[in-house]
Amino acid sequence: MKKIKANDLIVMYKVNGRWKAIAFGTSCEIDISVDTIETSGKISGKWKTFKKRKRGWRISTAYLKGNVRKTPDLIEMLNSDDPVQVCFTTVEPHPDIIKHTEYKQDGRYMLTGEALVVRVTESARKGDMVTISAELQGNGPLEQVWADWVFKNGVWDNSGVWIDEGVWGEDLKTT
Repeated sequence: MKKIKANDLIVMYKVNGRWKAIAFGTSCEIDISVDTIETSGKISGKWKTFKKRKRGWRISTAYLKGNVRKTPDLIEMLNSDDPVQVCFTTVEPHPDIIKHTEYKQDGRYMLTGEALVVRVTESARKGDMVTISAELQGNGPLEQVWADWVFKNGVWDNSGVWIDEGVWGEDLKTT
């Protein structure tokens, strides 16, 4: 089974119907969680029991600040009350330097949903590059999207692991 390299996993957001990568990305993370409520009582003995309740998710990303005069889109999104469509996705292999509009999703892995930009932090250390970090709070469900070809050439083994014998390549499809 092929492994996903960190360079191929990025955060993108939709602007005017087109996906746009956060330029000069250095890290990204998605945290998916479930709130729980304690359900134990006197008959539970000394062990607590719980029930799952509402689900939530949050994306964190960091990138290098470019030498531009325009306000970054993330700051505009922070100042807006409207949610933005975001995805946490794999992209086709690419050289180290690529325009933020040239990344292409490849369908190996993609989680997408609406989010609110809730925090933008700019930081700098003497001698280092300026870094911008952002947090996006999920606003509703998170959907997993696959390409048709992801499961085309493989099988589940006896231990529940998908063995991929295929290659990457076609359009994305929601499951």
